[in-house]
Amino acid sequence: MSSIRFYFSNGCVCNTTIACDSLGIHYTVSKKNAITTLTRWDSETDSNVFVGEFERRNFQTHKIRIGQDGEWQVLKEFLYKGNGGKLSSARSFKANNNIHYRWKIRNLTLVLTSAAEGDQEALVVYKENAFSKEPSYLEVVNSSVISGLNNIILTFLIMEKRRRED
Repeated sequence: MSSIRFYFSNGCVCNTTIACDSLGIHYTVSKKNAITTLTRWDSETDSNVFVGEFERRNFQTHKIRIGQDGEWQVLKEFLYKGNGGKLSSARSFKANNNIHYRWKIRNLTLVLTSAAEGDQEALVVYKENAFSKEPSYLEVVNSSVISGLNNIILTFLIMEKRRRED
């Protein structure tokens, strides 16, 4: 199976689009004040559907909300440290397909793996082309993650924003 690429329209993770034209999947990322919102284009209604949003404020508790009717919750309870060491930057979460995943930094880039112990196979890899004319993209190496893509992309945005700020 060949990989699937979701291309970013620009180098910013706060105001951009993320798209895979061959699958007809298009996300829009927008930021207003401290809240970053993710929507996904629905071809049946020809409108954007709310996926989730997160709020990161200095010296305050970061929050996340999943789904239009979702309640705000503490970000570190949704995107948690897991079994990594105290200094680990890896974070785990449960996606909308009820599977647990882990974002970790490998070779200075974000990689998504299963959160299961010992499972190191890359499922999604971020390819940043900061100094190239080529657009950056998320490469889905294993198509089994497509059903959890909404939460995967939302948590990617949080992790990449955090990585860039550190």
